[in-house]
Amino acid sequence: MSSTCPTLGKHHDQVDLKYSMLKQKPRIGIMITPSFISHTIANLIKEVLQQTSEEIHFNLDIIITSSVPVYGYGKSHGYTKLIRINVMPLSLAVVDTYLYTAGMVLKKDDEDESGSIDVLKDTSDEMKLGRRLGVPSIGTVGTILSLIMRWNCRMSREYKC
Repeated sequence: MSSTCPTLGKHHDQVDLKYSMLKQKPRIGIMITPSFISHTIANLIKEVLQQTSEEIHFNLDIIITSSVPVYGYGKSHGYTKLIRINVMPLSLAVVDTYLYTAGMVLKKDDEDESGSIDVLKDTSDEMKLGRRLGVPSIGTVGTILSLIMRWNCRMSREYKC
């Protein structure tokens, strides 16, 4: 049974819930597909949010991830706000994801051989990577395209960002 607070005119349990929600550290999820463009934009957004939060003395928890929270949990996914980054047009997203994931595989191979972790430093390295990898097969393009579309459908269906 809840009682009414005479000064606020609201139920005590509702006031306590709102107060506890305001007290929690805000968590902002930046949802991205794995690609160079997405990571670059997400890191830029994260840096701006962190600088802004420091200036106004407001502590934020900012998470960059390509994992979509599980279906069916609505607002209980643990994030205060979700930011979804889409690389458009879709053909650019496919090529960018191909270069990124293939670059991660090569990076791991190069790391095993030489101990180096900096395979891609700038755009010229990305272009060199493209020449090194060659043209992806139609099967690879189709797989990446279906994964990107599935990721976007899951984000759109469950979490109206």
